[in-house]
Amino acid sequence: MNTVSLARGQNALDTRVVQVPGTPASNEWPELRPLQSAAKSDPYPLQALPDQLRLAVVEVQLFTKAPVALVASSALASLSLVCQGLVDVRRAEGLSGPVGLFTLVIAESGERKSSSDGYFRKPIDQYERDQHEAGKPVLREYEKAQAAWDARVSGIKDRIRKLSREGKPTDAAERELSECYEQKPVRPRVPRLAYSDVTPEALGYCLSTEWPSGGILSAEAGSVLGGHAMNAESVMRNMSLLNTLWDGQRFPVDRRTSESFVIDHVRLTIGLQVQPQTLLTFFEKNGKLARGIGFMARFLIAWPESTQGKRFFSDAPLDWPALSVLAARMRQLLDVPVNIANGALAPHSLSFSDDAHDKWVAIHDAIESELAPAGELAEVRDVASKAADNVARLAALFHVLRVGPTGAIAAGDVVRAGKIVTWHLQEARRFFQVSEPDSDVSHVVVLDRFLTRRCAQLGVECLSTRVVQQQANKALRDRATLDEALAELVTYGRVRLRNVGRQQWIDVHPELLGRKQ
Repeated sequence: MNTVSLARGQNALDTRVVQVPGTPASNEWPELRPLQSAAKSDPYPLQALPDQLRLAVVEVQLFTKAPVALVASSALASLSLVCQGLVDVRRAEGLSGPVGLFTLVIAESGERKSSSDGYFRKPIDQYERDQHEAGKPVLREYEKAQAAWDARVSGIKDRIRKLSREGKPTDAAERELSECYEQKPVRPRVPRLAYSDVTPEALGYCLSTEWPSGGILSAEAGSVLGGHAMNAESVMRNMSLLNTLWDGQRFPVDRRTSESFVIDHVRLTIGLQVQPQTLLTFFEKNGKLARGIGFMARFLIAWPESTQGKRFFSDAPLDWPALSVLAARMRQLLDVPVNIANGALAPHSLSFSDDAHDKWVAIHDAIESELAPAGELAEVRDVASKAADNVARLAALFHVLRVGPTGAIAAGDVVRAGKIVTWHLQEARRFFQVSEPDSDVSHVVVLDRFLTRRCAQLGVECLSTRVVQQQANKALRDRATLDEALAELVTYGRVRLRNVGRQQWIDVHPELLGRKQ
């Protein structure tokens, strides 16, 4: 028997050399059938994006070769961050709220989200640098005033202590101290918008005390979905905090060992990429809670097919014409002063035109009609319940991009936003079919994706069941669950099983690995 020695991938749990058996004698495969719940994503509705946004997305995607949905999500997150401090959106009487988006791209590391974010973040980063430089003289004056104030307060307190020790009245000194506190210098607010590695509570503190509009744009979702921020003690609090910030509501943060604070009248954007296995692990621990309190429902989820292996080199555009136009427009909007009244953000409220309101109501009702037990969206009621809100937010962002932060939102912007949010709804359905831990179908889909991904990483066409039990989803480490999922994949023609000695090996259909039979 011919064997070939392969070093395990970087993420492998077992670093020993694997002996992979040679190709079986028969190369004939049964008909390859798609898994219903693993159906490929529909094409992203590029034509629904406003022209300035669409052309820039196409330009960046043609160069980076990243999935279209990933590039578009980067663009939308940056647009949200630029506009959310300027406007709120009024959907109906008594229904008004922020326009900030939460986007979540489910993709393996290396899909170039950081690169995509970087292209659309350039005007934001330059704006922050300009504001930081412009704010230096003002901050220096503040620091001088703060030092003088500290000295004055310290002197008055020393005088009160001295008078008290001497048994003399302190009323006049206490009044002076009270007046001094009323004259405490206020730290000037210098805009900081984009964060990469920050916990939800730390972000809330920055929004409350520094600048009231910001966002997390990151290709590593660990700060939001993993690590200390989402341990057993803090997961409920942090998800509730992010929910409240999406809603634009007040959130008090009480601390025992440091200063407590209140987050109010702030705006938040989140644009994340997370690896499928990381998100599935998060759902194993927190899935019921994350869906139960509506945390995942607020995200526009995308789960695009990988483009790795097809991203052949091409030269960058000489002048990035479409991206330059979008960047210039974003900078124009960044230079529009946000309205901060009494230290609180007070965005202008955008309303729908009559036609736009009718379109929005029609989208709202169409979604609602599918939430019945037999409806198409019954299994994602939580996500669908926020879809009309996301349509309004996205339509407002499109309006601000095209027209500015005033005027009435047009019907066309609502229709475009509806097409994009509907696409994300279907993506959420695809993911949640896989992520539900009690679903037999999900085990089949998770195993299918694990086998194809791991074989592609190692450059092989088969894996042992021992490797799967060591490295795959926790549920698949149970042999009975693994055997049931394998039996399903065999019936779909996606794998076949063979025994070599005491080990069972799983052959993966070559077409799933991009190879011909």
